Parts: sequence; structure tokens; C-alpha cells
Amino acid sequence: MNPRKNIPRAVLGTVVGAALLSVLATLSVVGMQRYDLIDVQESYGEAFKSVGYYWASPIVETGEVLTMPVGILIGFLAQPRVQCAMAKDGLLPPLFGRLDASGNPRVGTFVAGVVLITFATFVEFQVLWNFISLGILLAFNMTNLSLLVVRYGQGSPQLRVGKWRLQLPFVLTLFGLTSFLSALHWQHGAIAPIVATSRSAEAYANYMTSAGVFVAAACSVLMMAVTAILVVNHPTHFEDEDLGDEGKGLFRCPAVPYVPCIAIYFNWLLVVQMPGHTVLMMAGWVLLASIIYLVYGTRHGLAATCTGAL
Repeated sequence: MNPRKNIPRAVLGTVVGAALLSVLATLSVVGMQRYDLIDVQESYGEAFKSVGYYWASPIVETGEVLTMPVGILIGFLAQPRVQCAMAKDGLLPPLFGRLDASGNPRVGTFVAGVVLITFATFVEFQVLWNFISLGILLAFNMTNLSLLVVRYGQGSPQLRVGKWRLQLPFVLTLFGLTSFLSALHWQHGAIAPIVATSRSAEAYANYMTSAGVFVAAACSVLMMAVTAILVVNHPTHFEDEDLGDEGKGLFRCPAVPYVPCIAIYFNWLLVVQMPGHTVLMMAGWVLLASIIYLVYGTRHGLAATCTGAL
């Protein structure tokens, strides 16, 4: 048993299994109701009622109420450990890195629990659900970009395009921007066209109606061109030995850069479907995290400590 390889495979299998179950459940709802008649707030219970299975509706609704806290608990179970790791890296106060006699971050768990309970008490569930979903999608995209940085950064960070030499951060930034704009314009210009509900949104809706598809196509071409640059410059010499003893036996993502690039694009397609107020909340959260990092992390982080020691 090699946990360095088995755990990533287990996570991948869990994600695939959860996605498959979600797709099957969605197909069952669409099979009972037209998509435009589905009640977003209570889809499964109302769907059973629409086909005459009134007895099944309360069973499904009760199951949702009972299993939802378990799912949320599992989702936040790792939060104290994440805080502990960040504290050991100097990005959070040492308080969050303290372990009790059993090896558990008791103080960090208590602080995280109080904060989460407070948010859950005073913030509407749908708002929290969208906010958490958006945060997870952004975290996934950061992980995919980090994978590209690690894989390409082991060789030369400069990518060749004919006679030009492009810096890796520039290429990845360009891919992130073009992929986001492509997803945004495909979603609002073709897949689910924007309907103006106010005068302020009318200009945006008119723009998407008149130019959305063309901008989406142009951004898609640029995105594929950047992906081609990554493919052509993919380092063929990257091996486990490049990471030293710590890299031996590690799980290696296959089909790089295709897998992370495709994942980033589909994550953007989900991000652009989020409500505008959720995006603004996430922007505020990212700003707060950046302030904490600039005020505390840059002075106490391991990078700053090592630089100071040198």
C-alpha cells in the first residue's frame, strides 16, 4: 500500500462516483418533469408529486434534511487541519497549529466551529451553498494552475514560440483569462442567453446578444493556441527524481497539460453561472485573505523566514 499513490486515486474515484450519482439523479428528475417546470428549491419532492407519487415526496424530503448536515460536516471536516498546516507554514497565528495530547487541533477546531455556526445561523442556506461552491471551483482552478507551475517549472520556465521566449506566468495568466472569457461569453451569449431584468443589465444583455458568440469564438481560438504552446513545450524529462527523495512514489497526473486545462475550462463554465452577488462576496473574501497574507503571512511565513535567515 502506497498512500502517496492510493489516496489520489481514491479521491479521483470518489469524485467520479459522486458525479455519476449526481448525473443519474438529475436524469431521474428530468424524466419526471420538464426542465422548465422543475422547482429549484425542492426539485425531487415536487417531481414525485408531479407524477402522482405523493407518498414518496415526504420520504425524499426527510432524507434530504437528514443527510444534508452530514454532507456539510464532511465538507468542513478538513478545515481545522488546513488551518493547522497554514499555521505551521507561518501563514496563520501559531494558535491554530497547536495539537492536544491526541494529536488533534482542538483550538483550531473550536474556532472554525464557532465561525461556521455563526455563518450558518445568520446567512441563508442558498447563499452559503453558492458561496461555498464558488470557492471550491476557484480552489480547483488554483490547484490545476499549480500543477502546471510544478510540471513546467521543473525545466525551463520560458516557453518557446518560434523566435520568442514567453515567461510561464504570462502564458498561464493568458490561458486563465482567455478560458474565463470564452466560458463567460458561451454561457451568456449562446448556452443560456441573458434576459435583461433591469435597465442596468440591459446593456450587458444587448452586448451578449450581438457580440457574445463572436467574442466566445475568438477567445476559444486564443485559448486553444495557448494550450498548444503548453503542449509543444511540455517537459519530457520530468521524473520523480527531479523532486528528490520526497518525490519518490508520488502520484503523477496523466495527460498534462490536457487534463488541467480542460478542468479549468469546465470549472469556469460553472463559475459564470453563479449569481452576481455571490461573485461579489467571493471577491470580498479573496480581498480579506489577501490582506491577512500581506499583513501577517509575508512577515511570518516560511519563505520570509528563510530569506531573512539567508
